[in-house]
Amino acid sequence: MRVHLSEWEWACCGDPFEVGDEVEFSVRPPSAWLGENYGPLGEGVDWEESHHATGPDDEPTETIRGTVRAIAAIRLQYTRRREPWTPKQIAENQARWEEAVAAAAGGDGLGEDGSGEGGFGWFAYSPLSAQPKPCTLVDEPVLGAVRTEPIDRAPFRGQDEDVPPTQTSDAMTDAEDESLDPVEHLTGYLVELEPFGAPAGTPTGAVSL
Repeated sequence: MRVHLSEWEWACCGDPFEVGDEVEFSVRPPSAWLGENYGPLGEGVDWEESHHATGPDDEPTETIRGTVRAIAAIRLQYTRRREPWTPKQIAENQARWEEAVAAAAGGDGLGEDGSGEGGFGWFAYSPLSAQPKPCTLVDEPVLGAVRTEPIDRAPFRGQDEDVPPTQTSDAMTDAEDESLDPVEHLTGYLVELEPFGAPAGTPTGAVSL
């Protein structure tokens, strides 16, 4: 069977695993997003893993266990454009930046690179020396423009330093300095899983990885 793992969840807190490992996933039926963005690749996914969507308001999940037979990194192409912040957003960004600078002056909320911590958005990634920008960079997926790359283990983040640079998660960068050329983002992993109890040699139905 084929299981899709989202890159952001596993970059956040997924435990690394390799081909040949025995694993346990919390899964649910695949979302429409997979078919809409991955095309035939997404339409062939049997389950979508999620270890965050487990609250009472989320879709029910099932637990599956099995042996990992193959892993592929999924890369989706995106077009890029700059979108101006609204005056309200600019004011809010400026206020958050000033708050982060004030906290840094007191020795709070600084990372090793001098960036602020806490929450999502530009201020969680940009050095405090950088003023808020008047625009944001918007990436829009190119439907069906997807490719897979066979790998031995997932997730990429947190692996040894000899992992090629192409096998790393994409970092947020300055919207004004970033190129508007199309880009590829690592968006997930496709895992070919042989469920426990399946007869030896049972086809998994996985796509070629």
